[in-house]
Amino acid sequence: MILLISKNTYLRYTAVFSAVCLLLILKTYQVSGQDLTVTTTISPTLNPPQTVGTVLDYITTVFYNNPSPTSVDAIFSIDPTALSIGNVAIIPTGGTLVIQRVGTTIWDISNMSSGASVTFNYRGTITSTSSSAVNKTSITPTTGFVDIDGSNNVAAIQTFIRPILNPPTAVSICSDVSVNNPLSSDNTLTTYSWSASPSMGSITVQPSATGPLVADVVTNVGTTSGTVAYTVTPALTSAIVEPNGTVSSTLTTTLGSTQSFTVTVQPIGLISGISITNGGTVYYGTDAVFAPSSNLASSIYSWYSNANKTGGPIISNPTGVLTRPFLSIGTHTYYVTAASSGSPFCEGAVYTATVNIIPRPINPPNLFSPDDSGDNDQWVIVNLDQYPYCTVRIFNEQGKDVYTASQGYTNPWDGTFKGKALEAATYYYVIDLKDGSKPFGGSVTIIRKD
Repeated sequence: MILLISKNTYLRYTAVFSAVCLLLILKTYQVSGQDLTVTTTISPTLNPPQTVGTVLDYITTVFYNNPSPTSVDAIFSIDPTALSIGNVAIIPTGGTLVIQRVGTTIWDISNMSSGASVTFNYRGTITSTSSSAVNKTSITPTTGFVDIDGSNNVAAIQTFIRPILNPPTAVSICSDVSVNNPLSSDNTLTTYSWSASPSMGSITVQPSATGPLVADVVTNVGTTSGTVAYTVTPALTSAIVEPNGTVSSTLTTTLGSTQSFTVTVQPIGLISGISITNGGTVYYGTDAVFAPSSNLASSIYSWYSNANKTGGPIISNPTGVLTRPFLSIGTHTYYVTAASSGSPFCEGAVYTATVNIIPRPINPPNLFSPDDSGDNDQWVIVNLDQYPYCTVRIFNEQGKDVYTASQGYTNPWDGTFKGKALEAATYYYVIDLKDGSKPFGGSVTIIRKD
């Protein structure tokens, strides 16, 4: 029986038949295991991450798996990112392979029979500080081959580059001062995390979470210097390259080597009190001694003549003792600060110290008897020796000077003038203490035995 069909129906059946045949062919290839694969290994391993200048050794193997005795032509290529590829050694195995170099990283492989392989040994040097270096090795069949499993034709190895920090600089600061220590990395994409570890309980820190600048106000309420050890960890976050060369949405974070730096924190000196001679009321001629104390175990004290500290310190020493002899009668004020003995000079607030200088009582006797009896032979004035710059002038009723002391009353008057005894009579004196007070006078009578 003859089946009659239309031309259009015939064409439809022909198209369907052709499609089915093509699917059967593809399925036959897939079932047969025909495949062209590429695998790549690297040495050293990717952990830990590498740095710029690291030399990596790659081994890439191309293998043709086909049960039927066919051959294939293909293009082998290396696509490096952030890598400098050196010389490549090619080791063919099996068959009569023809390997021709096309470019610096491209080779043409011809007549690659089933079961044959080619091994490429090459060296790559990391040249960039980008977050990762990627080396993609791929095979592209050119003749006699249907690429059934294309995912095996690309092998990608990603080397995550470890960020490197320049060593931070150790610093020394005063309490309540901010430490500003900039960090720098060889990679601009670096993120920073840091922590602070004080050496003693008297130090408090307020560390930020992350950032390229360590800016932290540090307080030291102790009596001596302390330290804060800052530890900084650099990191890079990169996308992962899949074996087929595509970029995955998966991210990986690569930590660089931690860096540590130390901040020495000096406490601020504060005057806790001052001991002053006789509680701050001192007789003229007596040294006024100021002995301060501070909150620190070791201090540098500085004395100033005014609260603004203009003109610089009068004295600066570790003990802080200020001695002022022969201050004039009246009130005298000085200003003192305490600072830590280390560096920097952490000087605290000004403390005021006041001393009141009062005159000693001077009561010259109104008579004496210079008769060489050993008793009351000189005109002795109690306390006048405490005025080393005083002047004493004695004269008779006619106003003629009979005794003068111009630089302290060190040799009391014995009733003589130019070595000769003066007659018993009344004489007059003027005493100038040279302490800022007014001169004063009176009379003294010489008494002699008959």
